[in-house]
Amino acid sequence: MNNVDHNDVTGYILAGGESKRMGIDKRWIRIGHHSLIERAFNLLSSTLGQPPFVVCNDTEKGFPSTWEVIPDKVAGKGPLGGLVAVLENCRSEWALVLAVDLPYLTSQEINLLLTSPQNDYEVITLSDSGDPEPLVALYNKSTLQFWTQRLNDGYLSLHRGIKKLKWKPAQIPVGCQALTNLNTQEDLAKLI
Repeated sequence: MNNVDHNDVTGYILAGGESKRMGIDKRWIRIGHHSLIERAFNLLSSTLGQPPFVVCNDTEKGFPSTWEVIPDKVAGKGPLGGLVAVLENCRSEWALVLAVDLPYLTSQEINLLLTSPQNDYEVITLSDSGDPEPLVALYNKSTLQFWTQRLNDGYLSLHRGIKKLKWKPAQIPVGCQALTNLNTQEDLAKLI
């Protein structure tokens, strides 16, 4: 049983959401001393030992000049447009994909993914229920054609797509808040 080699993983933050339910651009919401985008960037940088790429529609919007930002493959197609851009850009065997809006996620959960036996899986996701969490996941570069075809065909659900591949859940304890995301002002109020 081989684990995923940390040296063969590139980190990506999907930060292209329109934040319609939140009403404001959630990437820049500050939790403590850092915005959500800074927190995700720092988390992946420290866990992987190299800075991640940021994937979004508006590549010019306020990001530090030292960050590498790439555009979604197709704007307005949700996370799938970002994932296809990730896999086209990825030069390693694995892409570690992380949503920008997970304030409770820690390096402990990321390391759970990285130490999960790979056994020829195509996708490894965190899970607290047995179902895949597509936005905290390792995607094998070999799945690019599969995801590109789904994008071209208009099948935008990552969740349904993962279930068509050889995937594995990396189980976190039930009740762990690592997969809790911020979508609304009410979610934000609970956090603050």
